[in-house]
Amino acid sequence: MTSDKARKLFKTINHVCHKWQREDSEFLGFIETDPEIYNYVGVTYEGLCFVAVHVFKEDSPLYGEKLQPDQKKLKPYVLMFYGTDNSSYYLRRDTLEQAKSWFKKTTYLSNHILSNAKFYNS
Repeated sequence: MTSDKARKLFKTINHVCHKWQREDSEFLGFIETDPEIYNYVGVTYEGLCFVAVHVFKEDSPLYGEKLQPDQKKLKPYVLMFYGTDNSSYYLRRDTLEQAKSWFKKTTYLSNHILSNAKFYNS
């Protein structure tokens, strides 16, 4: 890896690791995903693509999110999958423990997982 590539890689890593637009977010780590799904906007290295995962509590709907008719409230903990542009996907969980457990046991952010996720454009 050249010095310029290494600088760019670490600059990208620093960007996506920062608190996700919120002081109360917690960076959990990275998860691998299909570069075609994220259109190479994650952290890429030798054909692999990773997105940063942040967790935070948010009871209110996020960008375009609506309660379903049978829902009384939203699950309050948000797992945000953050790439290098202004769009992300997220999943909700009932507790912080459930969110962290999901992250620990999930090794790949697949099309199947993202089909259940919500799109967020910041």
